Amino acid sequence: MNKEQKEIQALLDQLAKYFIFHKTAPVTIQYTIAIALLEEESQIGSLYRDVYPNDPEKLGLELLQLAAESNHRDAMYELGWRLLEEENSKGETWLRLAAEAGHVEA
Repeated sequence: MNKEQKEIQALLDQLAKYFIFHKTAPVTIQYTIAIALLEEESQIGSLYRDVYPNDPEKLGLELLQLAAESNHRDAMYELGWRLLEEENSKGETWLRLAAEAGHVEA
C-alpha cells in the first residue's frame, strides 16, 4: 500500500469515527463513506488487516446502519443484502423497508 492509499484510509477512518460518534452527518455522506470503507475492506483482504488501526468493514457497517436507520433507501438495501449474506434474519427486514422506501431493486 502506498503513502496516498494510507492517507486516504486514515481520512476515511477519521470521518467514520466522527460521524458514528456525533451522528449528525448528512445521511448521504454516511452512506458514501460506508460504501468506500466496505469496498476498501474487500480490496485489502485479511493479509493487510493488521496494517490498519481500525477495521474498515466494522466502521463501514456502523455507518451503513446509521444511514439505514435514517431512512436512506440505498443504505437499507445494501445493509439488507450484507446481513442476508451473513444469514442474519434482519436482512429481510431491511430489504422490505428499502422496497417500501422506493428502492427499485429491493
